[in-house]
Amino acid sequence: MRRILLVLVTLALAGCGTLDSGVEHLTLRYGGGITEEKEYKGLVPPGTTNQFVFGSGTGDSLYRYPRTQRSWIAGETDGADRPPVEIVTADGVRMKVDYALYFRLNPEEGVLRRFHEDIGLKEAAWTDDGWLEMLRTYFDAPITRQLEAVGLNYTSADLRSNEDTRREFAATISSQATTEIERVVGGQYFCGPTQDGCGDISFEVGRPELVNTGIVEAEEGRRIATLEAAVI
Repeated sequence: MRRILLVLVTLALAGCGTLDSGVEHLTLRYGGGITEEKEYKGLVPPGTTNQFVFGSGTGDSLYRYPRTQRSWIAGETDGADRPPVEIVTADGVRMKVDYALYFRLNPEEGVLRRFHEDIGLKEAAWTDDGWLEMLRTYFDAPITRQLEAVGLNYTSADLRSNEDTRREFAATISSQATTEIERVVGGQYFCGPTQDGCGDISFEVGRPELVNTGIVEAEEGRRIATLEAAVI
């Protein structure tokens, strides 16, 4: 009798466990104990610490995603995630473009679950390395394609010296890139950086710069030669 009771107690404890989720995390919980199916069990409230829960098996899987603002930055500064993107302009000149993307995961439980099951599991996006790989696949590649395509509509001279053209270039990239990201990922999995609702991703584009700075030097040489000839 005591042996049977011990077995029952052991099985009951196997179906219990503790839950943790930092205030900076969105934590999804899936079953995985020895007494249960591997099914979705819900979103663990941020800030939960060592909460003892019956039905949280010792084999449950917790997938923690960032709840706070994230970024993806292209540039030459320290901390950038990748180098500037090189584009070719309408007049065949190579230029480099910095950009910065600011966003956060959509915290709505149903959307977050779909993100995890559609993308997170494939990329192991709850890990540091998997998160970066996910951003390279679903952010970096679409943005690069859009920059390359839009760059062909402008000349290098306009992008360097015409402020209205630069603003139009940046606005076009921002609109098309964020739309393309949502299309590629298959849903509104990403929101703007603020906590108020799920606004648009924040996208900032830097001033395009020439890859070959010798072009500027050559232009300056021709300008000086022209001025000198006019004086003579």
